[in-house]
Amino acid sequence: MAASIHPEASTRVRRRFTVITAELSPNRYSERTFLALETYCANTTPRRVAAVLLLTPLPGLIASALPAIVPLQDPTFGFRSSHNILVHAFLFISIVSFGSITLIMGATKVPTGVYSLREVGLVSLCGSTLTISFVSIPCVYWRFPIPFLVLFAAPFWMFSLVVAHVLVLRRKMWEHDIIRMSIKRYFVPLNVQTLQLITYAGFTVLFERVGPTLQLVLIALFPVVKYAFKRILRYVTKALHDMSAEVAISTVEICGSLYQALILQSSPSVWAIVVLLLLDFVQGIISIKYFMDKKSAVPRHRLVQTAHSLIRLQRNSGQPHQQAWTDLVLVLPAKSTEKSSRLMKTTIIRQALEFCYQAEIMLLIEYYEVAIPVVNVLFVLLTYRSTSTRYNTKLASFYNNHEAVVASIQPVALYSFLQGLSLVVMHFVMRYRYGVSALYHLAFALERHGRSIQGKMIAFLPLIFYFTLVHYGADFSLKFDYTALMKRAELDGRTDELSDLPAGKQMPVVLIKHLKRCVS
Repeated sequence: MAASIHPEASTRVRRRFTVITAELSPNRYSERTFLALETYCANTTPRRVAAVLLLTPLPGLIASALPAIVPLQDPTFGFRSSHNILVHAFLFISIVSFGSITLIMGATKVPTGVYSLREVGLVSLCGSTLTISFVSIPCVYWRFPIPFLVLFAAPFWMFSLVVAHVLVLRRKMWEHDIIRMSIKRYFVPLNVQTLQLITYAGFTVLFERVGPTLQLVLIALFPVVKYAFKRILRYVTKALHDMSAEVAISTVEICGSLYQALILQSSPSVWAIVVLLLLDFVQGIISIKYFMDKKSAVPRHRLVQTAHSLIRLQRNSGQPHQQAWTDLVLVLPAKSTEKSSRLMKTTIIRQALEFCYQAEIMLLIEYYEVAIPVVNVLFVLLTYRSTSTRYNTKLASFYNNHEAVVASIQPVALYSFLQGLSLVVMHFVMRYRYGVSALYHLAFALERHGRSIQGKMIAFLPLIFYFTLVHYGADFSLKFDYTALMKRAELDGRTDELSDLPAGKQMPVVLIKHLKRCVS
C-alpha cells in the first residue's frame, strides 16, 4: 500500500521541481551543477571513480541475462507446449517496465521520496502480469508465435502500466501531479525511442541481406541515422531542460552502439570493421579538434579554475563585486573598466559552463562506444548455452558453439578497444589543455544522470537482445514460417573451416565466410 503524503508537502515538492527545471539551460551547465562537479572532483576517491566507470553497465547486463535462465521449448509446437515462455515473458516485461519507469522518473527528476524504487518494482510486476493476461488470449485462440509480438503487445503493455500505477500508487497518483506531469512529458520521447529501436532492427536485417558494396553504404549512413534521431529527440525533449541532451545522447548511443556490435558480430567483414573504425576515428578527430580549438577569454588551462573562482566570489559576496574581480588581476587586463570587466567575467563563466556541458556529451558518447560492445560480448559468453540463444535468430549460430562465439567476439572486442583509445586521448586533451580530468568528469556525469542512464540500459538492452526471439514472432521477411526461420538462423554464420581452426587463427579466415556469403 502506497504511503499517503500531506497535500502541503506535495505542493512544496512540486514548487521545488518547477523551480529547478525552470532555471536550467539546455546548452550549458547550470552554476549549481558546475560547482557540484568541482566538489565531486575534489572529494571523490579514484577507487569510487573506477567503480562507477566499470560497474555502471552491470545492472543492464544482469537484466539482459536474467531471462536467459528460463529453458524454452520449440515454439512451433504451439503455445500450450511452450509454457515456459510465460515465465520468460514475465521476467522480460517486468525488467523492461522497471527500466522504462526508472528512466522516465530519472529524466524528469521526480524525487525518489515521491516515487520510490519499491513502488517502481511493484508497478512493473503488476503491469507485467496484466500484459501477459491480455496477450495470452490471442496466443491461445489465434496463433503462436504472434507476428512481431513485442509490437503487438505494446498497446496492452502501456494500458497495463496505467492500471498498475492506479492500483499500486492509489491516492498518490492524484495527490502528486508531478508523476502525471512526468509521464505526460515523456510520452512523445518514449514513442520516438520505440521508433528508433524498430528502425535499427530493420537496418541490421537489411545489412545482413545485401551485398558487400551496399553494406559499406549502410555503414556510412548509420551515423546519419543516429544524428537524425538525436536531433528529433532533442526537439521533443526540450521540456526536460538540461536532461534533454543526456536523454538524446544516451538513447541513441546505447542502442546504436549495441546494434553496431551486433552487425560486427553477425557479419564480421574485414571491410565493415575498417569502415566503422575509420568513421569513428574521423568523428573523434573532428570532435577533439573542435574541443581543442574552442575560443576562450582566458588561457584555456585556466578557464575552468577562473570560472570557479568567479562564481564562488559572487556567491560569497552576494553580488558581482569589483574587489572580487580585481583579485584575478594576474589573469585579466589591469586596465579593464568596470563595464568591460563585468562583461569579461560573464563571458568566462558562460564559456566554462558550455565547455563542461559539451565535454559531458562527448565523454558519454565515447563511454557508450566502449562499454556497450563489452556488454554485448559478456552477454553472449553468459548465454550462448541457453535455449533462449538457440531460438534467437540473431544468436542461434552461437548456441553451444564455443568456436563461433570466440570468432565473433574478436572484431567486437577490437572495435571496443580502439574506441577506448579515443577515450584515453580525450582524457589527455582535457587534462593538458583545460586542466580537468576526463575520467572524473565522466564519472560525475554517470552519477548525475544515474537513474536515467540505468533505466535506459535496463530497458533497452534486453529489448534489443530478445526482440529477435522466435517466440516473440520477429520475422522481417514477413513470411512468418518460424520452422524455416529457425533452421536458417542455425545455419547462418557457421563455416566448417572456422570450426576446425584454433580460436587465435579464426579472425583471418573470416574472409572465407564473407566470400561465401557474397557467392550465395
